[in-house]
Formats: sequence, structure tokens, C-alpha cells
Amino acid sequence: GVQTCALPIWGFPLVLKGEQGHAGKTVHICQDEAQLRAAWDKLEGRSCLLQRHVQGRNWGCGGFFLQGHPVSLQCYDILQQEPPTSGPATKVRMDPQAPLLDALCALAKALNWSGYLQGDFMRDAESGRFLFLELNPRGWGSMTAGSGQGMQAFAPLLAHLRGRKPAAMPTPARGRPTWVFPKPVTSH
Repeated sequence: GVQTCALPIWGFPLVLKGEQGHAGKTVHICQDEAQLRAAWDKLEGRSCLLQRHVQGRNWGCGGFFLQGHPVSLQCYDILQQEPPTSGPATKVRMDPQAPLLDALCALAKALNWSGYLQGDFMRDAESGRFLFLELNPRGWGSMTAGSGQGMQAFAPLLAHLRGRKPAAMPTPARGRPTWVFPKPVTSH
């Protein structure tokens, strides 16, 4: 049978996305009920999330943590995605934003997290506020983009695996746009 539910009070547009991501392929921005039903059919019974759509820019913030304490952090503005608006970052610019860094560090501390942790955020075009989207307990695809600014994305993990305490690394400052390879090539 068809599952039905009352739509949230915020109305359309809505975002329907598969609970497990697949490089943006399970994300559908729905302008009306017909698009929502079509997206539901495409997801073929997968567990899904329904979110309010926010017009704005995607941002990311990630780091390596030991027992909730940050060792390395990076925060980036996502300049380009493939597929557009829903897929993985293909071009980013490091840009440390205190609200994002603070939010990620608070989550890592509350979880007493050790390892990589990355959060996705949306900067609301209307208010300029950052809104939390999701938390990923793993390395992320664009983490190597900080290497052009001196960040060694895997150095903390390697030190930890060798039984050494990783040295704290500075958070990259706002930098130039950086392509995330090989995504721009493989996405076309």
C-alpha cells in the first residue's frame, strides 16, 4: 500500500532524501505534491527523511578529534556541487566560521568522539544564519582540499595509529577556491 502522512506545517518546497546518501542521488527538492510523490516512487521504499527546503549555500565543517577534543579542523564554503544543490562538493573555499566550528566541537565533545567527524550546514540566503543539516561520522570527500593551505588531512590519524599523540593543527584561514579531484572529472 501507499504510505501517507500529514505534511509538515512549513509547506513546499520540501526536500525528500534517502536516509543513506548516495552522492546526492537520493536528494529530491520537491516544489509540490506531485513532485514529492514522484520522488517517493524513485526512492523505491528506502527509509527517507523529509526536510524543510532552505534557499542558500551549503557549507561544511570537519575535523579529527580525540575523546571529544579537536586536533584539526577545517571549515569550508561549498562553491560547486555535482549534482548541483544536492551532491558532493566539487569546488570549495576554506573559510573558518566560528558558529560552525563551535557547533562541530560541541557535538564532538558531547559524543566524546575520537576520529573524523564532519557536519553539513546551510547558510540561509534570507537571514544569513547557519542551519544544521547532518553529521557524518567519517572522513569526507573534500577534506583534502585543505592541503593547498598546508593542512595535512591524514597526519592526525596516522600519528594516532602509530601510538603517538597527534599535534594540534591550525585551522586553515579563508583561502582561494580549490577543486576537489577527481569529482569534477568523474561527475561529467
